[in-house]
Amino acid sequence: MKKQMESNKWDESAAVYRSNVENISFYKVTNQRIVTAANIQPGMTVIDLACGSGVTTRLICEALRGEGKVFAIDSSASMLVQARRYVNSGMVSFLESDACVFSYQVTEKVDLILCNAAFWHFSDPPSVLEECRKVLKPKGRVFFNLPDQEFDFGDGKQSQMSQTVAKCLNQPLRPNMERFDRDFINDIAEKSNFEVADYKTFGVDLDYNDLIAFYSIPHVSERRFPELPYNERVKIIESAFSKLDKNTLITYRWAQFCLKLMNDS
Repeated sequence: MKKQMESNKWDESAAVYRSNVENISFYKVTNQRIVTAANIQPGMTVIDLACGSGVTTRLICEALRGEGKVFAIDSSASMLVQARRYVNSGMVSFLESDACVFSYQVTEKVDLILCNAAFWHFSDPPSVLEECRKVLKPKGRVFFNLPDQEFDFGDGKQSQMSQTVAKCLNQPLRPNMERFDRDFINDIAEKSNFEVADYKTFGVDLDYNDLIAFYSIPHVSERRFPELPYNERVKIIESAFSKLDKNTLITYRWAQFCLKLMNDS
């Protein structure tokens, strides 16, 4: 359903992503919410799938309080370099792998799999869930989230963030953009012997600084201006979003899913 971005796109973004990610409101909120929802306990074994620069990985380590194991998995070697620099813990094994084939590198069954702000990038979501099933303990859980740019909440509302960005950058909204929805998630979950155990929605208020920081990440700005070099893209983005009223807040909606195995009674 969604095309996974090539690893070199992430490689180009790794350093900027690492420096920007903690200053962007929605990353702070989604990281904290997904880790809190997972109810991580000391002694657990946890996968951080598409770990990026390691922000979620570090929160997982804090929740484990020195007891347990973490597999931090990403397809980008450069992202893993950033994650190793950011996460200083002997509990973590960093693994380079596409999310669609990661199970062969995981050496034991795991209690939890967390995937923050990445699920829609995977080229084959059903294969990712099948990989999760292979490594998950019978009572394990899978947590992931999707933003309103990529998820249809079923209420007919367009993404406020997408509308604001399109207006500021003087670009049209992406026409007929295919998005995930509840039926699709239920369907791919069932095919891998999962069911939705919990579903939550929440909003994050973004300001112009959030938008500048997010759209200054190379792979994000390239989606808007693929023909321009990075420095020119940043200038356009900074100029466009700096014109927003400094009191303007944009609600960015997210859906958060928890899956469990069907035989977990």
